Amino acid sequence: MRKYLLSLAAFACAIASHAAINAQHSFEEKLPSFLRVNGRGSIELSTEKYKDGNSSVKFSWNGPVQLMFTNSQDIEASMKVDGGGMILWIYNPSPISEPLLFRYHDWNGGVICQFNFNMDFTGWRTMWIKYEDMLTPDGRHVGEIPMAERKVTASRMTVTVPQSATQGTFYLDRLSFMQTRMQDQIVPDQQIPENNYM
Repeated sequence: MRKYLLSLAAFACAIASHAAINAQHSFEEKLPSFLRVNGRGSIELSTEKYKDGNSSVKFSWNGPVQLMFTNSQDIEASMKVDGGGMILWIYNPSPISEPLLFRYHDWNGGVICQFNFNMDFTGWRTMWIKYEDMLTPDGRHVGEIPMAERKVTASRMTVTVPQSATQGTFYLDRLSFMQTRMQDQIVPDQQIPENNYM
């Protein structure tokens, strides 16, 4: 049994490593046009921190701000997959007491689903989360809704910084809106305690 668990752990690590290196958006050559800032902040390509490769996106702010991902085709294609979701690496230089709020919006500006990502750490952390583990505005898990009835027509994803964090910086690397089913062994952690609720 112990050998089996060790083999399973090694396999999961290999999958994670492969997914990180072969990310949909690696932020290596230029700042993607789908990344935008709404509010008092800025984004730039940076070689200061990176998970793989040589660069990442540096996001800094000094007031109320949202980071917007407007690559609707990638997001929508991912949301249409049963078991689809998102992978992203974040480097946090200084702990923040409240979480980042990730929201997926429809074309009318309404919220399709959302989740919190705790920022009470220093260094690199990754998020692996399926849409079915995210919450709808009325507090249900998306996974409680039959696949045929889920909202999947997304215009953007936004990341809202808590108001208590009046200024700061973090780095983003290896972003993927997965268009194949994500592994079922995703586990809750300190950053997303409600992950894999089923």
